[in-house]
Amino acid sequence: MGGAENYKAQCLQNGVRCTLTYPEGPTQAKPEAPRPSEVPPAVSSPPALGGFLGVLIVLIVLVAIIVLWMFFGSGGVLLSRAPMATKPNRSEKPENWKSTARDANEKPRDFLAHIAAMPDRREALVQLLRQCLLQSAKRTGTHVLRSDTERTVFVRLPKKMEHRDELRRLLLQTELAHYGGKVPAESDFSELLQVAQPLLFSGDSARV
Repeated sequence: MGGAENYKAQCLQNGVRCTLTYPEGPTQAKPEAPRPSEVPPAVSSPPALGGFLGVLIVLIVLVAIIVLWMFFGSGGVLLSRAPMATKPNRSEKPENWKSTARDANEKPRDFLAHIAAMPDRREALVQLLRQCLLQSAKRTGTHVLRSDTERTVFVRLPKKMEHRDELRRLLLQTELAHYGGKVPAESDFSELLQVAQPLLFSGDSARV
């Protein structure tokens, strides 16, 4: 307080009016702001993967696993299958076809002689057509199914097969006789026997 009274007395001596003001409580020091060097740097976190990108990565991994399994998990062969048995290259007689009058392996000349001697010309044409179809299928390597008809066998034969036109003519005349009830005349029947000869005598069946 002495300092304050001396300061007031000096003011009066100098003719200066002074007013002293005292604080009500002790002065509180303001907290010092942290220095810039003391502020810890903000740590940047890595960006999170988006939902679409994550799904895409999962799909790529799955596809890679499937491809590897296809190549190595199935015996090293891509989509390997058990080997299929090779069907023999031979003609089979459909089960709804009646057996020909003679063995199918008999000589063509003997077969034609027997067909010519049959009294039922319609039945003779049917057996003649079927034997020609079987020989053509055997010669061209066409597989005959047990459920085939005469027409389905003919359709399955190669389009550029030798004597195909003659076989088509024999097929049409036989259908007219068998399904249409048209009994062929003797001249027509003899002509059809001539038409069938190159079909029966071609290839391995040309035995006399």
